[in-house]
Amino acid sequence: MRWHKIIVVAAVISIAASLDAVGGSPWFFSVWNPNRAISAKDKEVYLAYGRENLYLLKRGISSWTHESIDEGENIGPFTSLFVDHKGASHISYHDYPRHHLKYATNNGGRWATEVVDSNGEVGEGTSISVDREGAVHIGYFDRRNGALKYAYRQSGEKWLIETADPSGWVGSYASIAVDGKNSPHISYFDYKNFVLKYASKISGKWTVETVDSSEGAGGFTSIGIDASDRAHIAYFDWKNEDLKYASNISGSWVIETVDSEGEVGWFSSMALDKNGKTHISYFDKARQTLKYATNAEPGWVTEDVDPTSPWGAIYTSIAADNEGKVHIAYFDGDKKQLKYAARKSGTWVKEIIDTSGMEKI
Repeated sequence: MRWHKIIVVAAVISIAASLDAVGGSPWFFSVWNPNRAISAKDKEVYLAYGRENLYLLKRGISSWTHESIDEGENIGPFTSLFVDHKGASHISYHDYPRHHLKYATNNGGRWATEVVDSNGEVGEGTSISVDREGAVHIGYFDRRNGALKYAYRQSGEKWLIETADPSGWVGSYASIAVDGKNSPHISYFDYKNFVLKYASKISGKWTVETVDSSEGAGGFTSIGIDASDRAHIAYFDWKNEDLKYASNISGSWVIETVDSEGEVGWFSSMALDKNGKTHISYFDKARQTLKYATNAEPGWVTEDVDPTSPWGAIYTSIAADNEGKVHIAYFDGDKKQLKYAARKSGTWVKEIIDTSGMEKI
């Protein structure tokens, strides 16, 4: 089937990006992961990504600063970033040559990196969150065992590694969020059955559910937990090539089609604002456009952010700050540039933030 082949192509693209990262025009392969590669806190914006090394970009009022965190060939695919209430950054990422899951933080005042899991081929599709007590939670894919895995650590303790779903070839496109009780929730794709799944650990026990059982549902999942501890998931429907959204606000899963015009929903990323409203960035492959959708007003509203070129707005990542502004990072696959767009006063302001300096476009 044609849509099944598209899934295989997407995987090849991420591998090719990693291999091309050293020498020549760099690929920003770590923005592949749609789960909080970008974060906004107060008036600052943070962006973690991989090129030849793992980097963090930080923007204050008007300028960007650039830090190299972990150096090494093909370090940094599948990057996920969380900035805690103290302003410390926490990054999960993949060591591609060794197939390890790694973690970096500047919580102690300077950057420290470590291997979290080295058992097999692990660390693809990482997603990170930090709870109110400062404990770190990471969801990720175990390629060798075809399982969804989970790593957890409280401050000063060792990493606890668990298999959240061992059912076979599950866990790609993992996205994690933590609720008000510090319990983890993970959305992910079941490649064997081609459905969207959801795992949560409540009272020490993992529960696994199929959220959308329609064939092809569950690509590029992105999850958020609201103030009532309800889950919201944005994802791509491979078969119908639509952007979809699921929530369990009512106590059971309700599924909506957000955008169905053309081939929409690729590389979807979702953020909840302080009012619990949903904001989604995604790629319109047919029209070659970076798009944005929100339900901040009654009903879904969609709009174009950056009309680009073939594969010119991929690997999107979105964040919403405390003032209600929306921030999107994305990769221009044609020009090999990392870009940033912010919605201010109803207008999208865009910048090239790497490789050729920083300029507005």
